[in-house]
Amino acid sequence: MLPGYRGSHLGQIDLDLAHDTHGWSVTGHRARLLPVTPDTPAHPAITEAVRHSHSATLSRMRAPLGHIDRPIHSYLSLYRSDLPVLLVAEAKRRAVRRALAGTALDGLPVLAATAPFHTGGRAGPRAYTDIPAGELTLRNAADLQPFPNSLCALRLTGAEVADWLERAASCFHRIVPGLPDQPLWNSTFPGHAADSIAGLTYRIDLAAPPLYDDRGQPLAGPPGPGRIRDLSHDGTSVDPTADFIVAVNNYRAFGGGPYPALPENRLVHASRTPVRDLLADFIREGGHHDLAPEPAWRFAPMPDTSVLIWSGPGLRDHPADIAAHGLTDLGLSSKGFLCLRMPLDAAACESAM
Repeated sequence: MLPGYRGSHLGQIDLDLAHDTHGWSVTGHRARLLPVTPDTPAHPAITEAVRHSHSATLSRMRAPLGHIDRPIHSYLSLYRSDLPVLLVAEAKRRAVRRALAGTALDGLPVLAATAPFHTGGRAGPRAYTDIPAGELTLRNAADLQPFPNSLCALRLTGAEVADWLERAASCFHRIVPGLPDQPLWNSTFPGHAADSIAGLTYRIDLAAPPLYDDRGQPLAGPPGPGRIRDLSHDGTSVDPTADFIVAVNNYRAFGGGPYPALPENRLVHASRTPVRDLLADFIREGGHHDLAPEPAWRFAPMPDTSVLIWSGPGLRDHPADIAAHGLTDLGLSSKGFLCLRMPLDAAACESAM
């Protein structure tokens, strides 16, 4: 039995045992899930058994890495080019550049495909990153990169990079210009399917139909032009035949999510180092201070059109972000998520991170 998101439940299995001349046998069994709440008392025997390990873990996770002068939160990471994603992406880009330095691939543009984590969904309205300005610790790095994925790099063409982004942009519903309050996120996709690619700039045209379903299969009907517009690298339109190095994690490199498993010869670098450790090193060495403020992507403007998005109620503690995107607080859903109206006019779409 699984414990649920962040140990929300404790799985208990009781076995009835009998012993005879043939040895032990199970004569009965029961299984149940016990919800863990803030009021659930710790079991004294378990607390004592793990006391030293728990103390060492807390000390390790509280190790300082650096400082940041602005909050880091993921309340809007599905709907904008966002700092939590960019931090992880830039850590991966730097590591891949170092790994390929002096090789035949040195000099090719290095990009990074990274998904947002902690974006609510089935985990609930509290499942968001929310780090205040100030000291960053190893615990924060683990929050920004919660999975123990290792670093890989793929060699892709410009056309394959564009297709990668089409798969990510398929996470949004098709939006009809001129209509209000249309749901934006397609809930059949998990939040971690929505990769963005650092090192490029592009727009997402929500009026165009998506090309893929949540399993990465082409949708029925004749293929359309896609949703990715103005795809550029260093201010120049991406050549479909040009080569790029794309830093990814091992889950994505081997076809995780709605992304294709590519031939083995496309894998040009594989490391056993967890991305989380690379992110910690990136912050410790001050790389987060050099991040460019320019967003990687934006929605293409749609005048007189608005969409509905859902986030965590903690977003209310960040009124500047609500104002920057022209969001209207519509209250909480029955499950505790914050519902917001987001305009798609030019001013809202051009808002920075």
